[in-house]
Amino acid sequence: MREFAKVTPQTWRDKRFKGLSSSDARLAYLYCVASEHQNSSGVCRLPSLYACADLAWTNERYMAALAEVVAAGLIVHDPDTDELYCVGWYGINPAMNPSHGQFIERRISEIESDFIREAVETEFLQSQEEREARRQRKPTNVHPLNAAPDRLLETGYLKRGQS
Repeated sequence: MREFAKVTPQTWRDKRFKGLSSSDARLAYLYCVASEHQNSSGVCRLPSLYACADLAWTNERYMAALAEVVAAGLIVHDPDTDELYCVGWYGINPAMNPSHGQFIERRISEIESDFIREAVETEFLQSQEEREARRQRKPTNVHPLNAAPDRLLETGYLKRGQS
């Protein structure tokens, strides 16, 4: 079980989240994102009665809230496999390194629902490409130390130490 879950402050400004008509739907979304059932791929197998037990809701109440969250496009749900995916997961929870990325890929391969797995793979690959593009970019204000080896020797701090 994960020890923590990330919920971005941007959630509160998201038009889809703000457009949810009930506090039940908002709580159901936050529950799906942050519950102990969620894993690093952004997918969990969550039978409705598990959620009902955790939220202390009836099945009808949970299913109505989940339907609203799905209709808003915040969650992709496959009722046949009881799996759900939190859309935009990798914008908040990207792979932190290549090893973590491989772990997430294994998790993705375990997804039973074909359409959820396809949605997750698409988002994950896009996040990996964006991560690589950021890594490739070199900041313009950073200069390698070996380009001017005596640059640090010319600072006031080091010059004061010279006689």
